[in-house]
Amino acid sequence: YAGYSSCFRKEAGSHGKDTLGIFRVHQFEKVEQFCITSPNGNDSWDMHKEMIQNSEDFYKE
Repeated sequence: YAGYSSCFRKEAGSHGKDTLGIFRVHQFEKVEQFCITSPNGNDSWDMHKEMIQNSEDFYKE
């Protein structure tokens, strides 16, 4: 499965010294992979390896 969402992080840098009282945030979009596996055996590790391979294949193409 994959999820797409808008995310917000506090802006890095001078920590608002020049903009007192204003929240400065960085907005970005991201896609996350996730899966549901059994805790028994190696299912979760196998799926983890598959998700890493998915990411690598995506960036190679």
